[in-house]
Amino acid sequence: TNLAIEEIEDEEINETTGEFPIEFEGLTNWRDLGGWTIKSAEGQLFHVRKNYLFRSATPATGTTQDIRILLEHIGVKTFVDLRAENEYLENEKTCPYRTL
Repeated sequence: TNLAIEEIEDEEINETTGEFPIEFEGLTNWRDLGGWTIKSAEGQLFHVRKNYLFRSATPATGTTQDIRILLEHIGVKTFVDLRAENEYLENEKTCPYRTL
């Protein structure tokens, strides 16, 4: 499946540590969001797939080497920047993925 989540049964609930074995030069608080169980408004349980959805604290601190690791070794295909507009504009020229 190509979805980040998959439906599960109650007995399949588990926890995740969110630990990630790769060291980055500039990205901080990078972790895999996979492994978490979420519940829909209708009460269905879903499991977030591991190695599919990641997050980072401040994407602007990532180096060119960090971006190379994300693209070539982890296989990241899409970057979604959820910072406020002023946060983005403050780091616009130094953010290595802005030209991807």
